[in-house]
Amino acid sequence: MKKKDWIRLAIFVIIIEAIGFLSSTLSGNISAEYRMLIKPPFSPPGIVFSIVWPILYILLGAAASLIYRGKSERNMRAFVWFMIQLVLNFSWSIIFFRFHAYWAALIILILMDIITAYMFSLFKKVNKCASLLLIPYFIWILFATYLNLGIILLN
Repeated sequence: MKKKDWIRLAIFVIIIEAIGFLSSTLSGNISAEYRMLIKPPFSPPGIVFSIVWPILYILLGAAASLIYRGKSERNMRAFVWFMIQLVLNFSWSIIFFRFHAYWAALIILILMDIITAYMFSLFKKVNKCASLLLIPYFIWILFATYLNLGIILLN
């Protein structure tokens, strides 16, 4: 990789980590809120989220960096869908934890699931490595969808 590729990668990772941090900050006391909920089976302890999300944001930043480096129409279309997904990702924890709008949060997650699956197919056509970087994120948001639905049903 060239120096400009490393710089772009660092910028994307920093920006996406910052977006995740801002979303978390605007969501209120996530740890306390999560502890108070009745959770479905296989719910991880709260500390797991603070470990997993920064890793996923690094992977998302790397994937976005790989997609953004190409200026073709295909690259830009994939990047636009990435940004749409990122806006939904940003809003989910605020909707869920700050406003306790669990059904609205579930709808956001379902949209994220659909968009991420579509994004995977777009990324695969542009850069296979970028699409592979999405897999852990996709698995995690599918799991989050299960958790969100379980919380709705139990609370």
